[in-house]
Amino acid sequence: MDKTWTQYETLLDSGALGSSFASQLWVQQHPEAIMERRNIDYEVKFGDSKTSQKLKEEVKVRVAVKDSNGKKHSADIWCKVQKSLAKDFFII
Repeated sequence: MDKTWTQYETLLDSGALGSSFASQLWVQQHPEAIMERRNIDYEVKFGDSKTSQKLKEEVKVRVAVKDSNGKKHSADIWCKVQKSLAKDFFII
């Protein structure tokens, strides 16, 4: 396993309800980082409670974060693929 890590724009979002998200552009640009893929039928509602987007794919990726002591923690997580995100990832 490759032990190198690359930093991407990520929002740790405690306000997200039940799902982590990856941007469609990031998924397209980094196919080597995708561990698994699966089709889904999911509709995400945005903060205005009016706007929504249908999502068709979910990917499994390995993520890592450093805690306040500098220790790295990693996990394999499923992220729903969303067309447009302000960051590469929104992680709950």
